[in-house]
Amino acid sequence: VIGSKPATGLSAADVELASVMCVQSFLTALPDSSSQARPGGRAPRLGVRVLAVPGLGRDDWSMVQGVLLDTAPKAAMASQLPMGPCLVAVFDVSLDVGPATAQDTAHSLVGPPPSSTQPLQGSSSRSQTDQQPTSVTVLQAPGGSSSQNATAATSSISAAAGRVPGKAAGYGGAALVFESRDGSGAWSVGAAELAVLCDTMATLASMGVKVVACQKVIHEEVQAAALKLGMLPLQRLSAAHAAALCTVSGATPLSSPQPSPGWRQQLGVVGSIATQKWGHRQGLLISPLSTPLPPPAAPSSASAAASVAALARAAPHAAARAAAAGTQVSLLVGASSDTCCDELKSVVESALKVLVGALGAPWAVPGGGACEAMVARHLRKQAAGIMRGGNTGSGRQTRTRAVEVGAYEALARALEQAALALMPAELLVPDAAGCSYSNTSSSRDVPQGLDAQGQAQAGPSSSSSSTEVSSQ
Repeated sequence: VIGSKPATGLSAADVELASVMCVQSFLTALPDSSSQARPGGRAPRLGVRVLAVPGLGRDDWSMVQGVLLDTAPKAAMASQLPMGPCLVAVFDVSLDVGPATAQDTAHSLVGPPPSSTQPLQGSSSRSQTDQQPTSVTVLQAPGGSSSQNATAATSSISAAAGRVPGKAAGYGGAALVFESRDGSGAWSVGAAELAVLCDTMATLASMGVKVVACQKVIHEEVQAAALKLGMLPLQRLSAAHAAALCTVSGATPLSSPQPSPGWRQQLGVVGSIATQKWGHRQGLLISPLSTPLPPPAAPSSASAAASVAALARAAPHAAARAAAAGTQVSLLVGASSDTCCDELKSVVESALKVLVGALGAPWAVPGGGACEAMVARHLRKQAAGIMRGGNTGSGRQTRTRAVEVGAYEALARALEQAALALMPAELLVPDAAGCSYSNTSSSRDVPQGLDAQGQAQAGPSSSSSSTEVSSQ
């Protein structure tokens, strides 16, 4: 895999180390059985994640088993770490209340209802002469909010709101009229939503969950409730981080904060969660449940084994999904800047894809310029196919075809020059020796200063003698 040296900013030692770590991570994550083969005979998906950190020196590059999240835990969460085998819940919806403008809007509307007002269904029927001015509270509730802490008013007040400026119909959304049970009028939509989310944390804690991860925001009060219950809240995870956490734990994202009977089948299980430092930064290392346990001589080995067995029984679906995903490896590398890190990460991921592709199509070409020579030969074949179309068509089509052929030829010539510069001298042979590719055109460019054996020449090479490259 070829990368731009100025873009990555790596030295020769950096490239050597990156190559070795790339192969090591590939071999570590390589499945050892055919149970993880993908349908259609394709190569299995490799569980290697590449993290490129700006400013990370070569001495801090590392490869660890598990998922490495560059999310620094808050100081309040330090007491929860490290954590042993535990259950994980992953949400892909927000665990926060709506914005302040949509939580609740209250207005006190005072005025006698008009004579045409009809009582609300279920309200007490009184004569119109007995009706008195009524204090009305109109709450604008966002969609999906809970109204369990309030009861509908039973007075005939629906038209009273329409007589006062700023009536409920002008707010948009659903105009709801509530009367507090205790008469204090302190109920609000935001408080009700927070109560529901805190109840959700209590439900998860009762199920044995120790980690609550969310791709979006977790409200501060909900985080405090989770910490009080002994759970670790992780918020604002990127899509890649959330997917990696689901892979290593076998969890299925939860799409609603309302508990449901099927939640236990969607929980995940991990072996451990601990802080990981690299350079001046800190993150979380999440290890799978299959991580080797302490040796039998360790005092805590028996309890750890019992904990792992209990979790495997509590979440059998998660354990099976995590085992099917295979070994997860995190590769931590670094470069001088964000741009260099992006280029380095792209090159390393491309190299891993090449290794994975070799599992499904195990073909390789020798180095030393042979790859460039084969690509050049392929390009010339493509150009010959374009020219075989003849001169049929309009003049504009013919010119377009000629330009395309010229582009193929130019790229092929550049690759051939690179091949001649990379190939060892013993592989450069004259035309009569027979070769893997040839170009019969006598106008092909040949690097000056090289003769047929690759030795230095005093003068420029003749344009009539073409240089051939042997595939051996």
